[in-house]
Formats: sequence, structure tokens, C-alpha cells
Amino acid sequence: MKGCFCMYYQIEQVLEQYGLENVQTYKGRGVLICECGSELLALKEFRGSQEKAEFLYLLGEYLKEQGMETDGLRKTAEGNYTAEGPDGVCYTMHRWFKGKECDVKNRMDIMMAVSHLAKFHTLVSGSRFHFQNKGRKKETVLSEYSRHNKELRKIRNSVIRLDDFERLFLKCFPDFFEQCLKVEEALGMAKDQAAVGREGICHGDFNQHNIIFGRTDTAMIHFEKAKSGVQISDFSNFMRKIMEKYNW
Repeated sequence: MKGCFCMYYQIEQVLEQYGLENVQTYKGRGVLICECGSELLALKEFRGSQEKAEFLYLLGEYLKEQGMETDGLRKTAEGNYTAEGPDGVCYTMHRWFKGKECDVKNRMDIMMAVSHLAKFHTLVSGSRFHFQNKGRKKETVLSEYSRHNKELRKIRNSVIRLDDFERLFLKCFPDFFEQCLKVEEALGMAKDQAAVGREGICHGDFNQHNIIFGRTDTAMIHFEKAKSGVQISDFSNFMRKIMEKYNW
């Protein structure tokens, strides 16, 4: 009980930094949903840099100007992008939405989600917004595939104990790995970026949980992993998630 009181006290102090009082709160998927009269907000723990928080704020404001609904970041009463709790944890406040997530068993839901992703990519393709973590070299599609192929080699070489699964793995590995090497070779031969894919802002974690269908509009949420990159990767990630639900 004491722990619950301490947690409530910490969250209350964070909410005060946003000028919010008499707020009803309840847990959502990875967020604390806050009902403030007719306004719906969500509080999230934030582990990124202040530069990343600023990027998320500017991106949200830009998309709002373009008429696209997102869980745009909201500043504190003092104009900060994040709020620090008594426990030292940083939080961000976002707009939130009521509605249903994309149903992976519903073809129309999937089509609408992809259409909304395409709209987002069009708005931020070649955008003035760019973000790359400091100290990290920008990873190209080629370098990413090369890295994954090295990881696959290490996994293959680490297989020692031969149970039924590992025998099957070793049997299937050569054919799949040959395809991986062909992809890496094709990317290395690409003469320009257009041959690899259009660059712009990527959502970074687009899946069925991050698209909300409301009564009147559709919202895209959870942009914490957004970054500059090849945008088709968002579509690839989404389709992989959908296919997993069909035991692919």
C-alpha cells in the first residue's frame, strides 16, 4: 500500500508540471492515460535525449499542421519537452485517442493501416526533419543487411548441440543464407539511393498496436523510435508482424 501511495505521489508531481489537477488516471498499453475533463492525454516514460524529445515535438506539430492525427508531444507549463519525477525518471506527455487498434484478422483494417502509413511517409519524405542519435554512425540498408548476415554466420557457427530443432535449422540454413547474400550483393551494386528505397522519416516501430481507428479519424501513435531512414522498412516491419499472426 505504501508503494502505491509513493507511486501516486510521484505521478501527481509530474502531472503538476503540466498544470494538470484533478486528473483521472488508468493504465494503457505502455502509458498512463489521463482524463482531464474532455481532454485525453497519455504519460509515458522517456529514455531518450532532449534532442530526441525536441524532434518528436516538432514532428508532431508538423503532422498536426498537415491534418494528421498523432500522439504529439506536449510541453510542460514551463515549456520543457520532458518532466522529471522525484524518482529521477523522465516522462513525456502526449495527446491520446479513444478507438480500436488494427485488427490483424480484418483485411480492411490492414489496408487502412497501410494507406495511413503511406500518407505519413508522403508528408515526411525528404522532410526538413532529420534525426540521428549522436555518436552513432548512420546505418544504411546495405550496412544493416551486412550486419545481420554476420550475426547469422555467428549463430550458425555456434550450433553445437544437435537436437531435432537444430538439425532442422542446419538443414534449412544454406538455402536461406544464400538468399541473404544475394540481397546484400544486390544492395552493394545499387548505384543510387533510389534503387534501395525512398528516404525520409520512419515511424520506426509501426505495427497493429500503433494505429488507432476512431469514430471520425485515424491516429498514429508511439513515435519514440522515429528516425531518418529508408521508409519501406516501416511497411516491411508491419507486414512481418501481420504474417506472424498467420503463423508465417
